[in-house]
Order: sequence, then structure tokens, then C-alpha cells
Amino acid sequence: MPIDKNQLQNWGLNEKILNYYGRKGISRFFDWQVECLELPGVLMDQKNLVYSAPTSAERRKKAIIILPFVSITVEKVQNLKQVFRRLGLRIDSFAGQTNPRGGLQRVDAAVCTIEKANNMINRLIEERKIADIGLIIVDELHMIGDTSRGYILELLLSKLMHMKSNPLAEDLDISQLQIVGMSATIPNLKDIAKWLDAELFITDYRPVPLDEHVVVGNEILKVSTNSTQPNTQFNSCESVLSLRNNGNEEIECTPMKTIDCNQLKLNTTMFYPLIYMAIETLAQGFSTLIFCPTRSLCESMAKNIASNIFSIGQKERVPQNDFERYLRERIHSDQILSYQKLVSIIKTLKRSSSGFDTNLERVMRFGCAFHHAGMTMEERGTVEQGFRDGTLRILCCTTTLSAGVNLPARRVMITSPLDYANNLLAVGNYRQMIGRAGRKGIDTLGESFLFCTDKDVRMARRLITAEMRPIKSNLLTIQKSKNNTAASSNTKWQPVINDQLLRAVLEVIANEMVKNIDDIVVYLGCTFFQNCPLNLMMGSQQQETQADINEEIINECLRLVLDKLKTYEFIFIQSSSEENNNNNETIMGNSRIVVTDLGRAVISSGVSPTDGQFIYEELKRFRTKATLLNDLHLTYQTTPVYVVNQLPDIDWRHYLNLSERWDSNTKYIAQTIGINLIDLVRLPCMNSMIARQLHRKGYVDISSLIHLKPKEIELALVTSKDLIPDGNDDPNEARIYLSTIDQTITISELSKMIIKEARWLTENEIGQKISFNDELESGSTVNSPASIVDQQEQENREESAASPMERSNASIDSMKSDSNKRMKIDSSLPSQDYVEVPIEG
Repeated sequence: MPIDKNQLQNWGLNEKILNYYGRKGISRFFDWQVECLELPGVLMDQKNLVYSAPTSAERRKKAIIILPFVSITVEKVQNLKQVFRRLGLRIDSFAGQTNPRGGLQRVDAAVCTIEKANNMINRLIEERKIADIGLIIVDELHMIGDTSRGYILELLLSKLMHMKSNPLAEDLDISQLQIVGMSATIPNLKDIAKWLDAELFITDYRPVPLDEHVVVGNEILKVSTNSTQPNTQFNSCESVLSLRNNGNEEIECTPMKTIDCNQLKLNTTMFYPLIYMAIETLAQGFSTLIFCPTRSLCESMAKNIASNIFSIGQKERVPQNDFERYLRERIHSDQILSYQKLVSIIKTLKRSSSGFDTNLERVMRFGCAFHHAGMTMEERGTVEQGFRDGTLRILCCTTTLSAGVNLPARRVMITSPLDYANNLLAVGNYRQMIGRAGRKGIDTLGESFLFCTDKDVRMARRLITAEMRPIKSNLLTIQKSKNNTAASSNTKWQPVINDQLLRAVLEVIANEMVKNIDDIVVYLGCTFFQNCPLNLMMGSQQQETQADINEEIINECLRLVLDKLKTYEFIFIQSSSEENNNNNETIMGNSRIVVTDLGRAVISSGVSPTDGQFIYEELKRFRTKATLLNDLHLTYQTTPVYVVNQLPDIDWRHYLNLSERWDSNTKYIAQTIGINLIDLVRLPCMNSMIARQLHRKGYVDISSLIHLKPKEIELALVTSKDLIPDGNDDPNEARIYLSTIDQTITISELSKMIIKEARWLTENEIGQKISFNDELESGSTVNSPASIVDQQEQENREESAASPMERSNASIDSMKSDSNKRMKIDSSLPSQDYVEVPIEG
């Protein structure tokens, strides 16, 4: 009689583990799990494995489990402890501020965030204990493509792949280490599996069916996409006729449902259908996840829903129809909202050592909550547990929860197809969000609803039918050389050195993984970069010889990287003829590259090489010029560098006005720190980069600009690498974004605008007209701040003349537009990926 391979007991699992899963009602593998485990070499030969499945489908060697977010590690540790507690296995979390006593030595399995795992691997290599690790599991392996943190995951895996294929010593032999990666479905999973020398298994099996919907106005449109041909079906309604596409995608219409606004009176002018459906879901005894683009919208949405639940449940309110009467009865039912459980969870929140948010307490009283990165760990943990056990029914959250926290949600609602910056949501994030609906063992069906306005319908269609993009390495950026054109038959490409590659090379030099220049080349060959299709890395479809172009790129990379590390004083080059017994030496030709204490400190701290060099220079300045006249210098010195990237842009004109009111001590400290406010920032069109470039060229104040010709300004600006990105064939045609006018303009247009504004401001200050006798004087003049105010007042008058319904319909669009304007970042300034700007209402 053949053995039933789907039975857990036939796979040699420990009896205690079998008993645990038995109590959970799990006694069999799915067919796809059996197929996966039977792939050649996976079980017997520790062959690496990458597998992809839908979201709802998991002396003694130690294991490291790598997850993307702190909140997910906490949940995973709790689950694993329940599974393995009877076996005596010690499992703990290494994430955020959590570092268990005794470290990795005291645990059998470490659940880590990406950054903690990389530091752990570095330390194990330095201590020559990396061979103690037998298994590394990477969840959300596609995070390698993340532009902010993906390179750290690539560094970690590249070091392991280098050591697996090039054992450095017996105590560094990890040839038996197994890497298991779990990923969403992406087009180039084969490239990742090839890089990791892994077997690849892909399944589209989903144990809980998912119904996908779009909500336009009050119309609910059901979506179904054919897997072979993107055939998207929506219900027939006037507002979505524009979804008919003349391209390859055929869109059919099938009847669905229309929300009757007269059926339930809500205290809201915005998001009526969403709030209606959330309360309806609550009355049915199910839970709802609502994804919002910003923290402020999370909180305001939770308050709005809680306020309407309170209003419906009031005894003084007389139900207007059977539906409202049904909602009221269900809200008062202890099975829907348990008063005792809600009081208990609020008491837990109040006992938090770091305090609690009173707004969170208020919405919790009605079974609602919000969840975002601005909350404390205790608050988020309390909210997650309350939602998981059904005490809280409606949770408004940002995208953090979309990345793997297993929370029970029958329905997932997404407030808009656009993100906080008014850009289309990344298709990967969208798939993660809707994947939260209908988790196995909790629901029999999952439903997702994407809400949009009439004008965003096409954006919604693009999002739903879009395919996941191939992911690429973030270790290196490659661009076309300025000296070549796209039409050239021998187009050349050049690397752009960034912090990611600097750190990649500095790490392996510091922990002695490489001994000479050839070893560095071999190590770089173990990165995902060299396993990515070059046209993907270059943004080009040209088919060039991979070996030749890679050799050129790698050689150029090494030259630029080592020069930069030497400039930063992270390494110094020593002649081979000199005697040196330093263990941190790496031979390069006839020279040795020695890691300095500063370089090792940067690696140990986890900061980027650029930030590390900046911090070091600031500390040197503080050591010789520390100013204790007040707390400002100490506050500046102790503020983490990464905080800068979480703050909105500075309004330099406002800052200049504030500086004029500083006392003498504050001005002295500002001068000591190096703040040199430039008079030029008073011009409305000016940002900090433009002002600094003109200042470097000798134009130190506004009066120095008024007699210039536009060509002189152009010559001063086109040489700026900050303003004109590399790769522009004609710098004069490069366009610069100006947040003050919310437009991009050419250098020529900007030059004329600078002169006009300088002249206008000068005339305004002296109180008389000046004759300049040039072509600019007879041309169009720049709008003064007063004229801009007059224009705004005219718009306000026009708005007040509109009907209340028109103003209500326009409020959502204007809210997004205003948010987008506030979020615009000058092209000359560093990007700020995680800034969230409040959306009113």
C-alpha cells in the first residue's frame, strides 16, 4: 500500500510537533507542499530553495529567520514559541530595540529584521562562528528590490553565497548551510534562484478565494481577471464606461451592487461608501482592514467611523428603516462589540509605560483603531492583539500591515489607487494589501475593495491589471556615459558609485572575507547585481556582450570605490615593502589596503558610509569648537542623521526671517555649526541648491543679480552636478522642478525668472522703479506675492459660488492635490521616501 505523503506523520516529524498541529486541526500537507519538499536535494542535501505562493498559503545548528518589519518578528516569535515550546527550543526576537540577553549564543532560532540579521552575520564572521548556522529563512525575498533597504538583504546573502562557494577556513565552512527564500510572484524569480543556486518552486494555489472589487462613487464593481489574457470585468454603470479600453485588454460589464445613500444617514461628507461598508461588515460579525495613504488619514478615518457607530447606536435615535434598525441591534449585541473586552483592552493600553494616545482610546470604545509607524510598540501590539482576537473590528492602517502581519480580515478596503504623494500605488504593495483578505483558518472568503473617484478610474484599472515588475539589484546604478549617444554603435555605460556599493566592499574588507583585489572581484560576482539582466540594470533593451561590459563596469567600480573609501579615511593604502602585522590588511597588487578604526566603527554602527563620514567630521568640529552657551549645540550633535530624511523640506525664506530674530548666542552657535544663510533664498523661485550654486559663482546677494544677462546665470547653473543630473546630453534642456510654482522649467527659463524676481524685489525694497534697458524689461513680468494672493482670493470667491454638492465632490480631489503640492521635493534635494503629510478631513 503506497504511503500517503500528504500525512504529516509520514515525514519523520517529532511527535510533540505532530500533537501541536493536531490540536490546530492540521494533519496533512497540501499537494504543492509535498511537491516542494520532494524537489531534488532540498531535504537530503540541504539544497537552497526559493518558493513563491500567494500571501495566505511556513552540536545543533542554529536558524536565522529574516523578516522585513519589527511588528512581524514579534508575531512570528509568539507563533514559533507555541509550536516548539515542548521541544525545549529557545526562540527569540532580534529587532528594533530588542536584544535578548546572551545574544545568539543563548537561542536556537533568531527571528530578525534585515538590518539586525546583517549585523549578526558580520559579527559571526568576525568571531569565526558562522559555521554554527545551519538554516537561514528569508521571508519576503522580493524585498531585495526595495530601493531603501533591499541592498542590505543583498549584502547579507551575497556574503553567504561567497563563503559557500569559496570556503575561507575550516571554521568558516558553511557549505552545508541551507537558504530558504519565500517570495511574492515576480517575473524574474528564475534570476534570484540562479543567483542563490537554488531550486525554484512556484504555485498559484490559494486556499481561500478572493473577490476583488472597485468602488466608483456609490457603484461596487466586481473584478475578474483571466490568467492568460487580462480580461477585466466590471458592472455596467455610467461612471465607468471610460474603462472600456481600445487596447489589448477587453473589459466586460456584469451587474453588481449600488449603495443606496438614502438607506443610512451618516455624519460624513467624504468616504461615505467606505464608512457604510465598514459598518455593514461590522454588523455581519466580520473584521475590516482599511489602508490609508497617511497617518493622519488613518486617525481621522477611525474617528469618523467610530463617531458614526456611536450615532447609530444612540438610544435617542429613531431608526428610519429596517436596515438601520438591524445595524443598531447588531452594534448593541455583545457578540459584535463586547463591552467587557473593550474595557479590558483599553485598561491594557492605559498601563503602557510609555503613555497612551487619548484619540486611540476614544475610537477603541466603538471597536475601531488605527495603526501606523508613529505609535509606540505597546500601542501597536495592543491594537494588533485586539484585532486578532476580534475585540476590535475595524482597523485603519498604513501599508506597514500589508507586508505580512497575519491579522484576520474578511474585507480589505483601500481608500485610493494613489499614494501619499499622489503617485499610483506600487503594484506589489497593492497585491500585499488585498492579500490580507481571507486568511486560511479564519475566513471562507476574502473580499477587497479599491475606492476611487471618477477621474481616478483609469488609474484603478492600470493598478488592477498591472503585472509585477522584475526586481533588480540596488547595489549599483549604471547609466549611459556622457561622452556617447544612444545612436552610437559602441555605446558605453558607466557605474554611479553610491553608499550601497561602498558599504558592500567595506564590509568584506573589514571582516577579512577578501584578501586581494581578485577576491573582491570574485565577491562582487556573488552579488545579485551580476545575476541581473544587464538591460534591466541599465534601463536599456540593447543586447551587449555581458562578459565584456561586466568586466569594464567591475574594474571601474573598484577604482571609484577604493578612491572614495580612501578619501573618507575608512582605509589607507600601504606599500607591500613596509612591515605591518595588522590583521585587517587586504592585498591589492603590490599594496595593502588597511581598514582604519573609523572604517570599522562605521560598519559596526550600521550607518551609511556617507553618513558615517559626515558624523565623524561633525564630531571633530565639536571636539574643538563645542559651544555650551545653551543646549542647541548639544541637541544638534545628538540628533540622529536619519531623522533628516523623515522631515519635510525647510522653507528657507521663513528660516531666514526667523534667523533675524535670533539672539547673539544662537547666531554664534549657528555660525559654529556651519549654517550660512544666503540672502538669495529670499527670491520666490530659489531653493537651497540653486542659491548655493550662484553663491559659489560669486553672486552673494540679490543686488548682484539685477544687472546680469540670462546667459550669465545659465553658465553659472549648468555646471552644477546637484542641479543637472549625470546623463543629460544637453544640460540647457534639463528641467528643474520648482515647488513654488509646481512646475518644471528649463535652465534658460529659470535664469530669466531669477533676474526678474531680483529686480522686482529690489524695486519693492527701495520703493521706486529702475530702468535696466534690456529685453527682460519689455517682456512679461513675474507675479508678485501680492498678485498670487489676489489670484487665491478670486479662486475662493469662485469656490464659494459653487453649490454645496460641487464643493463636496471637489474636496477629495483638492485634498489629494494639496497633499501632492506639499509633498513635492525639489529635484536638487535628496529624496525623502517616508515623509507623510497630513491630509485634512
